[in-house]
Amino acid sequence: MTTPKEPLIKFAPGDRVREKNKLKTLFVKDSAPKEYGDRIKQIMANDRTGTVVSHCIIKNTKGARRVYIDVVWDNSSSPTRHEQTRLTLLDTGE
Repeated sequence: MTTPKEPLIKFAPGDRVREKNKLKTLFVKDSAPKEYGDRIKQIMANDRTGTVVSHCIIKNTKGARRVYIDVVWDNSSSPTRHEQTRLTLLDTGE
């Protein structure tokens, strides 16, 4: 029996990351508050950037080991957990 391969962790604590592209079309009802529609547009335009706090490896329902990254977004104070494949390093331009 072979042992499962350890997943590669691409991000370290302190790295600056952003979300990868998402769905490009979303409809917001006219009755929704303007701030709600603006926030949705901001998220879909990949304006969310943040700092990696930690990472963990979690098994999914099929037993595959997946890497999850805890990120504190710039406009937030609490970390949120995202699968590593949904994030990319922020190009700092240095």
